[in-house]
Amino acid sequence: MKGRGKATDQGRRKAASPRPRKLLDAAPHDSSPAAAEETKLAQLARELSEALRQQTATAEVLQIISSSPGEWQSVLDAILTKVVRICGAENATIWSYQDGALCRVARHIDTDAIVPMRASGGSVLARMLRAKQPLQVTDYRMEQAYLDGDPFLVAAVEQLGICSYLAVPMLKDNEIVGALSIWRKEVRPFTEKQIELIATFANQAAIALENARLLDELRKRTDQVVELNQQLERRVADQVGEIERMGRLRRFLPPQVADLIVASGSEKQLESHRREITALFCDLRGFTGFSESSDPEDVMALLRDYHAAIGEIIIKYSGTLDDS
Repeated sequence: MKGRGKATDQGRRKAASPRPRKLLDAAPHDSSPAAAEETKLAQLARELSEALRQQTATAEVLQIISSSPGEWQSVLDAILTKVVRICGAENATIWSYQDGALCRVARHIDTDAIVPMRASGGSVLARMLRAKQPLQVTDYRMEQAYLDGDPFLVAAVEQLGICSYLAVPMLKDNEIVGALSIWRKEVRPFTEKQIELIATFANQAAIALENARLLDELRKRTDQVVELNQQLERRVADQVGEIERMGRLRRFLPPQVADLIVASGSEKQLESHRREITALFCDLRGFTGFSESSDPEDVMALLRDYHAAIGEIIIKYSGTLDDS
C-alpha cells in the first residue's frame, strides 16, 4: 500500500509539471507563415490608409488654392490645419521670408501664448535657411542655443512646449520664400513619409504666397493705372477749360491781354483797379473826305493796310488797338 501511495504521488507530481504552461507561453509568439502574412497585410492596410489621407488632404488644399486665388490667408490656414491633423502634431507655423528675415503669416497653435521667434545664428530656422533643406530636431531642449539660455528658445520651450521640431523651407526657383515649421510637445520625431508630406504642403504654401504677391502687384499696378487715368482726365478737363476760357477772352480782349490773364491763372486783372497807362491817339488826315468820295471797297482796303502797318508796332510793345 505504501509503495502504491508513493507511485500515486509521483504521478500527481508528473501531472502537475510546468510543461503545458510553457506551451501556453509560446502560443502568443506564433511565427507561422499565416501570422506573418496577417501582420504584413495589417501594415500595408495602415500604410494605404495613411497614403489615402495624405492624398485627400493634398487634393483638398489644391482645390482651395484654385478656387480662392485671392484668399491666400484661408489657404495657409487650411494647410496648417491639415498638416497638424495628419502628422499628429500640436502646432505649426508658416513664415514668409523677406529682406533676410522671417515674418510669421499664419499659425495653428493650441495655446494663446505669443512667443516672438527669430532665425538667430544657431537656431533651427537659421540652419534650415542656410541649408535649404528640411531640418529636424528630436528634442529642442537639447539644442545648444537653448542650453546657452537664448531667451527666444527658452520662451519657445517653456511657453509653447516645443520638443520634437521640424522646419521645412518653402522654395521658388531654389530661392527661399518662406518656411513651414511644425512641432510636438513630446519627444517623437517625424517619419520620413511625414517629412515628405510636410514638404509637399510647404510647396503649396509657397504657391499661395507667390499668388498673393502677384495679386498684390497686380492690384498696385491697377491702382497706379487708375490714378494715372484720373490725373489724365483732370489734365484734359483743365486744358479744355483753359481753351474755352481763352476763346471767351479773345472775343473781347487783345490776344496778348488774354494770354496774360490765362497765364496768371486768374481773372483778377479784369477787376476794377488803378494802373498807369500810356495812350496814343492816331487819325488819318483827310480820311472823312476820302471816305465820302471813295467806294467802300477802297475805304476798307486803306484801313486794312493801315491796321496791318501800325498793328505790328502795337503788338510789339504789348499795346491794345481800339478803332473807336
